[in-house]
Amino acid sequence: MVDSTGRNVVDFIRAIRDAAGTWNDLEVYALMVLDFALVQLGGLAFGSSGNQISDPRSAVYLLAAVADWYVRISKRAHSNLMREVYGTFSGRNTFTR
Repeated sequence: MVDSTGRNVVDFIRAIRDAAGTWNDLEVYALMVLDFALVQLGGLAFGSSGNQISDPRSAVYLLAAVADWYVRISKRAHSNLMREVYGTFSGRNTFTR
């Protein structure tokens, strides 16, 4: 990114994301961000007053990016949980005869 203000904003958001991971479970944080993106998009139905985003295309792009991020984090969390749960069976596969 060439613009120094834009770069500062991106760096700031990355730092907040990193810090939030220590305060909350990453999946919970991602769900909160997804909720915010949905509120921003839904708020455009009533005009841009009170919204942080006024361009509908930007709101849709944000929602798509955040939804993809949430799905990837959620799948990883689910996969780790299954590994923990099934790993407690000492490698024994309980689903086969």
